[in-house]
Amino acid sequence: MNADKNHIRNIQNSPVAGFSQSQLLVSSLNTFYRKQLKSSLSIKIVEAGTEQYTISGKKYSVKSNEFIIVNQNEDLTTTVDTVENTKGVCIYPPIELISGAFERLTLTNDEILDGQPQTLKPYFTPKINRLKNNPTGKFLASLLQSIKYNSSFSGNELLGFYLRLADVLVADQIVVNNDLRKLKPSRKSTSEELYRRLLLSKDYIHDHQTEKFNLDDLARISCLSKYHFLRNFKDVFGQSPYQYVLRLKLQKAIQLINRGYSYIETNDLIGFSDPKNLKRAIKKYKSTFK
Repeated sequence: MNADKNHIRNIQNSPVAGFSQSQLLVSSLNTFYRKQLKSSLSIKIVEAGTEQYTISGKKYSVKSNEFIIVNQNEDLTTTVDTVENTKGVCIYPPIELISGAFERLTLTNDEILDGQPQTLKPYFTPKINRLKNNPTGKFLASLLQSIKYNSSFSGNELLGFYLRLADVLVADQIVVNNDLRKLKPSRKSTSEELYRRLLLSKDYIHDHQTEKFNLDDLARISCLSKYHFLRNFKDVFGQSPYQYVLRLKLQKAIQLINRGYSYIETNDLIGFSDPKNLKRAIKKYKSTFK
């Protein structure tokens, strides 16, 4: 490792009293390689650049403004090989807080008070996530902003951070678990792979919602036939791809109109068919979701 170009620093000044070891690492790396057997639970955030991960044999390329969660006891290889330094944050939360959040959000109060033995091992579906796409991503984005103004974290501030992180991590995984149950494959690994592929097309829709694309494009992005893409997309997200895109466009249109844009201006900005159709579609959308 080139010491002049690489650094990894723990900005957690003190342990969280009463809990297992935790760390909050910031890094700036251009060449890095590390192999871990049975890794600790961690959240890897890339602020700029690209980090390559192999988690239990499966490869993930995590880019700027993305993050991935590595489960406890996974075999993990981390690689960075870039010209410009890749900047990131790695969080190792106290595992008891994550387990506690799973209990709180999945067990009843009676089960918790009765001392129900913990049977749920914290598990997060391996997938690349975007910052600001879900509550966890938004929370982590706020952390990156805080790090710019704080050189270290400790005490009650640190405990509050880990408690909130545990809550959003588990709440988002519960949403993912509900989505996975909507898919037909019986094997967990098959459902997770199918879900990851559907998320690729979903992210593409969000990135290009003002552009025109067709079903062939989306199916190709997900590496699925058009039939299987359509059926599984609707099963998981509750709408056809067309309905999903339309909803995004109308939500954006309403925001623009509320900010004073005309229907003609809004129509051009969101890529709708024409202003009259846009006005009718907004009226129908508002009446549906009153």
